[in-house]
Amino acid sequence: MKLLTGRLIIISCLFSTCQVPESFANKSSLASKFPEVGVFESEGQIFSRAHAPILTISSRAKKAAQAKAELLAKRQVITQELAKRIQHIELPIKLKNRLPNAILSTGIMQARFSGFTNVSSGLEPKYAWAIVQGEQSGIKFSGIREIITSVIAGKTDSKSNSESTDVLYEVGKEFQNADSNEYWLNSLAPKLKAQITGDALGQVMLNWVSNLESLQNLDLEKLNNRQLKKVLELMPFNGNAIECISRNYEKEGLVNCASQFNKIKPSIKVLSVQQLDDNNASAWNEAKSLNKDGHPLVRILISTQASLPDKDAKPTALFEQAFNSFVVTTGELNVTLDLAFQAVDESICSDTLNLIGAILMCEKCHNLALLFLKQAITMNNQHRYALVNTALCLESLDRRNDALKYARKAAELQNIDAWGKRQIQRLLVGTKGLP
Repeated sequence: MKLLTGRLIIISCLFSTCQVPESFANKSSLASKFPEVGVFESEGQIFSRAHAPILTISSRAKKAAQAKAELLAKRQVITQELAKRIQHIELPIKLKNRLPNAILSTGIMQARFSGFTNVSSGLEPKYAWAIVQGEQSGIKFSGIREIITSVIAGKTDSKSNSESTDVLYEVGKEFQNADSNEYWLNSLAPKLKAQITGDALGQVMLNWVSNLESLQNLDLEKLNNRQLKKVLELMPFNGNAIECISRNYEKEGLVNCASQFNKIKPSIKVLSVQQLDDNNASAWNEAKSLNKDGHPLVRILISTQASLPDKDAKPTALFEQAFNSFVVTTGELNVTLDLAFQAVDESICSDTLNLIGAILMCEKCHNLALLFLKQAITMNNQHRYALVNTALCLESLDRRNDALKYARKAAELQNIDAWGKRQIQRLLVGTKGLP
C-alpha cells in the first residue's frame, strides 16, 4: 500500500513539473486572436487559420486543416506580391484588379517560404481547426509580361478556368502578344469557336433543332456568361445570347472578348415547327414530302432564307459517294439524297449544298432546291455549277428575269464546262449577254 502511494506521488510530480508543448500552451490565446479563417500579419510574422471537416480521426482532420492553412497563407503572400508588381504596369484598372487571381488560377506560380509550423490546433463539434505561423522569404518568379507570354504560348501545363482565360487574353492583347487570339479561341468549346471563326458549321448545326423548343423561352438577361455560352453551343447564332455575352464582357472591361463574340453573325433566327406549319411555305411542304423536315439545315435555311455565314469549307469523302451515286442514278434518288444529307452533316460547303440542290431539282422540289443553291452561292459566289443550277431552278419557278441574272453571272466565269455553256446559251437566246 505504501509502495503504491509512493508511485502515485511520483507520477503526480512528473505531470506537474513537465513542460507543456508551446504549440498547445498558446492555443487559447492564438485561437482568440485569430478566430476566423484567413491570413493575418502580426509583428512581422504571418499567421493563417483554416478549418477542415471531421471526416476521419481527429489527428487527420487537424493535419488537413494545417495543410489548408499553409496553402491559404502561401496564396495570400503570392497574391500580394503579384498585386505590387502589377501596379507598375500600364493596364486598365479592372484588369489590374483581376490579374493576380487569373495568374494564380494557372497554377504556375511558385514561391519559397520559410517552413510554416503548426502553432495551434483544436477540435470543434463539426470541424477541426489549425493555425500555422511562418515568415515570407524572398519570392522569386518571372516578370508579369514573361508569365503572360509563357501561359499564352502554352509553355506551361497550366489550365485556367474560362474567366481567368478571358482576363489573361485581354492582358495579352494589351501587351500586343501575337498568340493571344489563338490562345483564347482554343480555350472555347469547339461549337463556340466554329461560330466565331466560321469553320466546321456542319458540326455546329447537328443538335440545333432538337434544342430549340426547350431553350427558346429562357430569360437570357438573368444568365451569366458561362451559362450564355452553353446556350450558344446549343442554339448557334442566337442573336440575343450574343448580345448579352458582349454586353456582360463590356461591363467587366473585357472589350476584346466582347469584340470576338460580335463577329458571330447574329441575324439567324430559326422558326419553330408550328411557325413553319402556319406559314405553309412551299419549301417547307416540299421538305415534308421528302421526309426531310426534321433535318436541322432544312429548317435553318427555310427560316433564314439561305443567309448562313459565308465561309466555305471542303467537301468530305461522303460528298464523293453522294456525287457518284447521283451521276449513275437513273430513277430512285432517295438513297442519293440521304448520302448528300449525311455529307452536309460533316461539312456545310458549297459543293455539297449545290449537289443537294441539283438532286432536289430532279425531285421537282424547286423551292427547297433554290435555298440550298443560294446558300452555296453565298459561300462561293463563283461556283460554276451552283450559278447555272440556280438559273435553271428559277426558270422552273417561272422567274425568268431572276434566272437570266444568274445565267449572266455564270457566263462571266472562265471555268464553265461544256454542259454549263449549253445551259447558259439556251437561257440567254434572244437576250443581250450571250457568251
